[in-house]
Amino acid sequence: MRPLRALAVALLAAPWARAQVPRGGESEATITYTVRAGDTCASIAQRLWRDRRLSVVVDGYNPSLGRRPHRLRPGMTLRLPRRRPNIANPPDANLTALHNDVEVRAGTARHRARPNEQLNQGYQVQTADQSTAEVTFADDSQLRLYANTAVVILGDTSGRTRRTASARDTTLQTGALRAFLGELAGRNQPQLPVTTANGTRVLLGPGETQVEVDPARATTVSVYRGRSRVRLRRQTVDVNAGFAVRAEEGRPIAFPRVLPAAPVWRAAPPEVLFGAPAATVTGSFGPGALPPGRTAPAAATWHLQLARDEDFGDLLLDARVPASVDRLEARDVPAGRFHARVSAVDAERFEGPYSPVASVTVVSPRRVPTARAHRAVMELPPAVACAIDDAPLAPSTGVSTPFDTLEAHRLRCALTPTGTAAEAPIEPEGLGALRVVAHLDRETSGASEGRLRVLVLDREGERVTRPGLRLVVPEGVTALGAVEPSAEPGVYLLAVRWTVATARFAVRAELEGLHAESAAVDARVQRPPVVRLPTLWNRFDLRGEAGVGLVLSQYQQNADPSRFEGNLLSLGLALRGMLHLGFRVTPTVALQLSASQLVFPSGQSELPAGLANEYQLGARWAPRLSRRVSLTLEGGAGVAFTGSLVRFGLSAAAGAEVHLGRALSLGPVLRFAQVVQPDAPDADPTENIDEDARYLTVGLQVTARLPEP
Repeated sequence: MRPLRALAVALLAAPWARAQVPRGGESEATITYTVRAGDTCASIAQRLWRDRRLSVVVDGYNPSLGRRPHRLRPGMTLRLPRRRPNIANPPDANLTALHNDVEVRAGTARHRARPNEQLNQGYQVQTADQSTAEVTFADDSQLRLYANTAVVILGDTSGRTRRTASARDTTLQTGALRAFLGELAGRNQPQLPVTTANGTRVLLGPGETQVEVDPARATTVSVYRGRSRVRLRRQTVDVNAGFAVRAEEGRPIAFPRVLPAAPVWRAAPPEVLFGAPAATVTGSFGPGALPPGRTAPAAATWHLQLARDEDFGDLLLDARVPASVDRLEARDVPAGRFHARVSAVDAERFEGPYSPVASVTVVSPRRVPTARAHRAVMELPPAVACAIDDAPLAPSTGVSTPFDTLEAHRLRCALTPTGTAAEAPIEPEGLGALRVVAHLDRETSGASEGRLRVLVLDREGERVTRPGLRLVVPEGVTALGAVEPSAEPGVYLLAVRWTVATARFAVRAELEGLHAESAAVDARVQRPPVVRLPTLWNRFDLRGEAGVGLVLSQYQQNADPSRFEGNLLSLGLALRGMLHLGFRVTPTVALQLSASQLVFPSGQSELPAGLANEYQLGARWAPRLSRRVSLTLEGGAGVAFTGSLVRFGLSAAAGAEVHLGRALSLGPVLRFAQVVQPDAPDADPTENIDEDARYLTVGLQVTARLPEP
């Protein structure tokens, strides 16, 4: 394992308690602050609460500002607490970015770093292999930690008053540190000192500066933006942007050296690149040019980087290649947006500024079938504009427009609807297994010639209309011409002749390497089938019913000469015969006309049996309980003739039927009937002479009908 790059600061005892930064509730008293020219979160915290470290409160109350450092614009409004926040131990810094394996240590305790974690004096941030982190201080200065780097967060303290936490007074023992100091306030910032192992003191000005200590303890300072100052013993050298110096023990600081120019892209990676599931990002580059009057040193090596983020903290590629290589080639790049840059390193190991960043979006489209057969869409990321074939580019909604999967297409994508589009082919899908249905139409009845009508379907059950279909007939059958498509899609015609000995034969369909054979068609003499259409008579049915039961009314049962004014009917048994003519209006509901005769044997031999004839109109409901069993419910009303009397009568029945075939069914039936008697106002009210006649019978019903064709 490589040794860690360590950043250490003179330690000062400080509490380890973690500050709780308020977020601001709706009911809390707040003010609206309007940003002035030159304001930063730290300067606002200093002006309002006399502590720049309380800039984290500005973040907490204004989450829409996003990631630090914030670029405040004059006229912006911020929501802030009316009173000074009661935070006993404001954080000195925050871990504003981290990738892969980053660890935070506080004393002897250690844990895996968390995004935007608060850091106080004495906290150490350490990165492992292929890991990066970014520490942002209260004054918006930043330290970017690359792989195998350790930094102790202390902040500057001097005199009686603790000043704002920053990257100042840092001692770099070995390795490299790239510092980004606040330029956001729009005014001059104080220079921040960094001391290296050989006693060199670097005063970092606003901008971007890299400080590196090599194994020989030599200090290299490269300035990419802004201006910095280097002191070693009594010598001081100012270093402007685009220059670098190296300070070595026992030697004077050499005059600032021109840094290699930023390389230029000769062929930048494309804005959009297709990959399924990954792509190879390529581009070519070469030396850049310096302003007139400067001579750029030649590059000895190139430093290539490909990152997932614009700050190049999450690196996918970080490599140094010889100057003879002028091409970026990153393989197995997954879907997403990536950023590439390159810098030149001369023979003295001075690294120049990076090239312009080239961004590429890798799209891994996925085909998604739709509910409709042979139709699909391409699943796409939302940050591109795409189209199928020559349609105009449109911002992605997550999927493309539907397309026919049996045809070849082109997927075109760009960053914007007016951008240069990259293209990827969409290969057609196969038809899958074929299914063939053949029918033989004879030219003349009994002849051995005819025309095959062949329907060809694919695995989705869709009709096949693609060109190139062949129909092959077996031995004994001769094709009399070419295959012709009919006016009906998916149906093909072929005239054929067969020998007398051929009774049945099948036809074979071949298309695009697929083949399938139909069921055998009958080549013998065919007679047209007799088709029977349903008629009105099939709706009628005839049902007979016979039953035996009991008379329920006391007046009809009377055998006592002292009751009911001496009327002795003595009727107890009821015998019923009934005939129904029904007409089905639906498969389960029928209207019916009923005629019945009832015989009531008298309990006294000298009295004749009672007779009643009933004629009723009613309805019947017979839902199927299973394939062979139906429930029957019916009711009716009409007239009843008993002797010379005509009365109103009604009946209701329930039963079941077992279907013995399409034309006959039988089953039990239970029937209740009632004959209404007129009121007898002169009769004895205690006798109930005008009681309605009621009877209940149980019997068998048999139904016959004409079967439907």
